[in-house]
Amino acid sequence: MRKKMVMFSIDIRPTMLLQKRQDQLWQRFNVTVEGAQGSVIVGVKGEPQSGCTVLSTHSGSLSFPLFRPEVHASTHVPFVVQTRNQRVALTVAVDPVRHFEIDLVHHSHLDVEYTDPQADVLLHHVAYLDQAVEWADATQDWSQPFRWAVESTLPLMRWLQDRPTSARGRLLAAAHRGQLEVTGGLCNVHSEALHLEELARSFAPVATLRVWWGLPVQAVMQTDVSGTTVGYLKCLQTLGISYFAVAHNYADRSLPERTGQRSAVRAFRSTAPGATPILVWYTDTPHGVYMEGNHLGFTQDLTAVETHLPGFLDQLVQEGYPHTQVMLRVQGTEWDRMGQRRAQYRPCNHCSGVEPKMGLSPNAAHNSHAIFSTSGGIYHVVGHPHVFRRLDQLVGRWGRACRTGKWSQPPNPSPIADGRMAGRHDSRGR
Repeated sequence: MRKKMVMFSIDIRPTMLLQKRQDQLWQRFNVTVEGAQGSVIVGVKGEPQSGCTVLSTHSGSLSFPLFRPEVHASTHVPFVVQTRNQRVALTVAVDPVRHFEIDLVHHSHLDVEYTDPQADVLLHHVAYLDQAVEWADATQDWSQPFRWAVESTLPLMRWLQDRPTSARGRLLAAAHRGQLEVTGGLCNVHSEALHLEELARSFAPVATLRVWWGLPVQAVMQTDVSGTTVGYLKCLQTLGISYFAVAHNYADRSLPERTGQRSAVRAFRSTAPGATPILVWYTDTPHGVYMEGNHLGFTQDLTAVETHLPGFLDQLVQEGYPHTQVMLRVQGTEWDRMGQRRAQYRPCNHCSGVEPKMGLSPNAAHNSHAIFSTSGGIYHVVGHPHVFRRLDQLVGRWGRACRTGKWSQPPNPSPIADGRMAGRHDSRGR
């Protein structure tokens, strides 16, 4: 009796996802079968402990995961595929998997007047802080509690001004538990447009938050602007800021390699003359800027993350990224100024025993990993010495005023509150 042979195709690809089974890590392979009819059995030759995956398909096309123990050296794994009337053997090249850890920085991008008038923007961000405090309290006993990064001090200063003492106490408690991180930028600014005193006054809230409210401010975020000037960096160093997270909307403006300069890397240190280097975490537009985590499925579910994250991590490896820690920004949905969503931290509480390890994290906690202590060399920035001295004086003034009690109320956070300028030099270091 003559049997008709049905041709089919199969694709087996190793991923960078690992799953813990009985104290051993098993690597995930994505299997895609096209054109098969009936049941399909896929296994690993000589590895009965890996088991076989048996699925039935009526459409002729299916995709599913298969797991086997991770390898510790490059090798070829022999797979066997059995359909109703065919048996196929194939080998797949497999390399050791880097054990990544993903730090998710959950925040809302403050974009003033791009989507709504200023007053509405401020109201929305104040409401996000209310929600962040509520969720921080509700999840503080979780193994992976809710965490939130306050990207800009402008709405936080309004919140502290308007909320009752009890609410302030809850926010401060959440901050000291590590669930709320306060970063030091007033808002996302085009720092090249600011004069020196405008730039310095934009950091007045940092002194207020540290001295009046006892809040640690170790990091600054800048999001969706075209770059940052050396004057801005000098202000951070004068304030003792250790970490700077930038997610530039380059629009061909802030890609250094396009102007003959050294290409920026994910993690590097930058310094002005005579100052302590600041660790910079850099995310560019091709990788998703401040919505990297959204693009990789973190606003959806664990299945979406498992689909998109492996390719991203593999791309980092191919680009020569040397570390195991990776920071991803994520916000409620793929649009400016979106608030929190529970989807951001649900996946992290349902991935026990899965690698890469994932969790919500403050900027400072991510950047404090010892592996970054010598990351990417040091970028030395150059500016006019007078500019650096003047910024030291101006920024230091706000801190001294807070410490000596000169202000009976927290200072006005507006960088142009009194309209005074600081001479002809600007924040570009000229």
